[in-house]
Amino acid sequence: MTHKFPPGTRFHLGLPYPKGHEFEDGIVWAPLVAERFFAGNLRLEREARGMTQAALARLMASRDVPLSQSAVAKLEREDDATRRPLRLFEAAALAQTFDRTVDDMCLSVAPLNDEHRDLLEAERQQQTALRDQVAAAQQLAQAEAAVAEANARVDTARERFAGDGQHQGS
Repeated sequence: MTHKFPPGTRFHLGLPYPKGHEFEDGIVWAPLVAERFFAGNLRLEREARGMTQAALARLMASRDVPLSQSAVAKLEREDDATRRPLRLFEAAALAQTFDRTVDDMCLSVAPLNDEHRDLLEAERQQQTALRDQVAAAQQLAQAEAAVAEANARVDTARERFAGDGQHQGS
């Protein structure tokens, strides 16, 4: 899939912005970028789990977040002009549904094609595995410290017990 952009198009965060959308200090004005990223990631997360838009809508309704299948479809649209605005409580609930943060959902890039989608999913799984590994390493370190502390208490108790036994037997 090849994208063609008009001459003078500038890129920021991987997205195109036409000339004239910069502030004086060179920062690009990026309207709806967070919602665009969220929309792409919403679709990616839903599809990665084999979930239909209707199934996601039912799941959200069961969590007191009223979204219809049509609303989910409109939230996932790539076109800023036709995408339904995302409410903050919806963003929080949707991100939580997929074990992500709202920040994660807003900062990741939506996939360009199936291969890119596979790559992004693999990277997400890698990040999750790395977070799990770090958490496990921290738990292991805590467990090792607890064992060392328990061993020290056992050694101290044995020394006291051995000392008391010598005094009683003499």
